[in-house]
Amino acid sequence: MSCNKIICLSMPKLQPRLRLPGRLCQSEAERRDEEERIRNELGIEPRDVVVFVRTVYINASIFYFFLLVLVLLISSLGFKISEILPIPPYIYLVVAYSLLACIAYIGPRRLPASVGWALVLCIVLLLSLFTIYYTYNFGWIRLIICILFSGAVIHGLVVAGAKCRKSCLPNALVYAVIVFICAMGIIATLVLCLIEFQRSFVVSLFSFLAILAMAATLMQSQFIHCRTHYVPLGLELICALGLFVSKWTMLVCALLFAHTTDMQSLNLIS
Repeated sequence: MSCNKIICLSMPKLQPRLRLPGRLCQSEAERRDEEERIRNELGIEPRDVVVFVRTVYINASIFYFFLLVLVLLISSLGFKISEILPIPPYIYLVVAYSLLACIAYIGPRRLPASVGWALVLCIVLLLSLFTIYYTYNFGWIRLIICILFSGAVIHGLVVAGAKCRKSCLPNALVYAVIVFICAMGIIATLVLCLIEFQRSFVVSLFSFLAILAMAATLMQSQFIHCRTHYVPLGLELICALGLFVSKWTMLVCALLFAHTTDMQSLNLIS
């Protein structure tokens, strides 16, 4: 046996570097510290975190791709969903959020896999039908601009929640204050819209919803990437649904805001 073969056999096999889905590790020491933090604080292996994050992103991408295909298809064909399904659009929202409340009440881990998938797919379908109700007469250019804008905002927040230092991100108290202010603003603007419908109230409502969706996305990204004190393993489906709902909320706010500004410009011209 030659000397080269003896040297090759004696050398240990190099393990592939593990890229954690959290903050971007700049050095080997930081990578080891991040792995030790996940093992000690959460009691899970970093490789399990990588598999979990990829599963969540794949499922969320599939849900959102299904929504975009339906929206673009209906917009291109010009179908009016109210003529095919004569159901008020708010019914879709009521049923979808009722199913979401059922999942939260029962607990995602207690549900069988088949029941969980059925409920999640029903929620995705109902929210897609609600979106189609308002996009049948949208132009392609305006629709694509709204999709790109909402996608860029949500993806930027996901990256920020996964890679920014924790000192630069809001804590639980700040999230609670943001959610409280947005909830109070949504309730107030809804009451004002019922009393006297004005476009400024509608724009304020969409603004509060968009801020709430952005805060929820940033918080979900930290939770998915194991940057909190909770173990998210086993919640792949509900985490993917949460990201999809945030993307959907941002897209609907962009679409309705564009529709409201167009109607306001037409009123000013007339």
